[in-house]
Amino acid sequence: MESIKTKSYPLDGKQVQLSKKDNRLVIEVEDQINGKMFSSEFDNDAIIQVSNEIFSDVNAMYQGLEDALKNLYKEVTLSFDDFGFLTYKVFFTVGSLKKEHLFCISLQEKRADSQVANECSLENKLTQILNKITDLEMNVCTRLNKLEERMTRLEEQKIDKQENNDVYEALSRLEKKISDLVQPSEKQYQNAKEPLEKGLTFDTLCLKAQIFRITNNSKTIENLKVCEGYAELPFSQVIPSSGTFQVNIRLEELSRCMWFGVLATDRLDDKNFFLKSTFYEVGDGSIRVNNTIAKKVQCSNLPLPNVGDVIGMTFNADVGYISFSVNGFVCNSIAFSFGGKKYVPYWGFYPTGGKVSII
Repeated sequence: MESIKTKSYPLDGKQVQLSKKDNRLVIEVEDQINGKMFSSEFDNDAIIQVSNEIFSDVNAMYQGLEDALKNLYKEVTLSFDDFGFLTYKVFFTVGSLKKEHLFCISLQEKRADSQVANECSLENKLTQILNKITDLEMNVCTRLNKLEERMTRLEEQKIDKQENNDVYEALSRLEKKISDLVQPSEKQYQNAKEPLEKGLTFDTLCLKAQIFRITNNSKTIENLKVCEGYAELPFSQVIPSSGTFQVNIRLEELSRCMWFGVLATDRLDDKNFFLKSTFYEVGDGSIRVNNTIAKKVQCSNLPLPNVGDVIGMTFNADVGYISFSVNGFVCNSIAFSFGGKKYVPYWGFYPTGGKVSII
C-alpha cells in the first residue's frame, strides 16, 4: 500500500505543502494574499536534475526542503517569487572562502476556468482599444492633410492674416482633441492587470528587422535568410532593473542553431550580438558569455529541441541570476548583474530558416 506523508509550512505570506508518496514528491504553494496556487510533482530522476545534484532522491529533497522551511540551519534559505520559482540556497565555507550553491524549481500555476476566460476577455478588450486608436490615427492624418493643403493655398493667395490664424487655431484644437482621445486609451492599456511581459514584442524598428517576416502583432518572427549568416533580433522592451522578469518563446520552425540571450543596449549597433552578450544555446543547453561557454548544461538527459517546445528565460535582478528552461523545466542558470547598464532580450538563428513566437 502506498505510503503518504504530508506537511505544511508558512513561507513569506504563502503556505507550502510537501507531500511524499513513495518515490514521488509533490510541492504545492498557495499565496495567502491573492489566492494563487502553484504545484509540481517530481520523481527520483527529476530530483537529481532540478536540484543540481544537491539531493539524490525524493526522501533527501523532502527532508532538505522541510529543514529549510523550519529554519533549522542559518546556512540554508528558501524563497518563492510571483512567477512560480522556488529558490533553494545553501552557503558553505571552503577554507577562508564563503561559497553559495542554489537551484530553482519551476512550479506550474493552477488557474480556474473563470480566470482564463477573464484573461482572454481582457486581451480582446485591449485589442479593440488598439484597433480604435489605429482607426483614429488614420482619420486624424486625413484631416491634418486637408488642413495643411488649405494652409498652403491660403499662404499662396496671401489672404487675410485672420483667416490664417483661424486655420492654426483649428489645428491646435484638433491636436488637443487627438491627445484627449488617445491618452486615456494608452493609460487604460498600461494600467491593465496583465503581467509586464504580456506587452513584449520584437523590435520592428531595428535595422535587423528587415531580414525577418514579422507577424502576430510583432510577437512572431520568421528568418528569411536563404544563405548562411547570423539572424538576430532584439525585443522591444528593456529588462527591469529590479524584481523578476520572465518571457517564454515557442519554437514554430527549427533552425540548425538557435539561441536566447540578453544584450546591453549600447551593443545594439553590433553586427553580431552573440559575440558580446550572455545567451543560452538551445541545442546543447549551455550558457555562453561573449560566445565562450561559461556553464555547461546541468541536465544529463536534455532533449533535442522540437517544434512546439517552449524556451523560457527568467531574470531575477534582486537575487542576481538568470535561468533558462525547456517546457517549464529549469535546465541552466548563471549569476548576472546589470553593472550600471540596460539590457534587452534577443533571439538568434543560424544559418538559415527558423520561426519563433513570444507567448
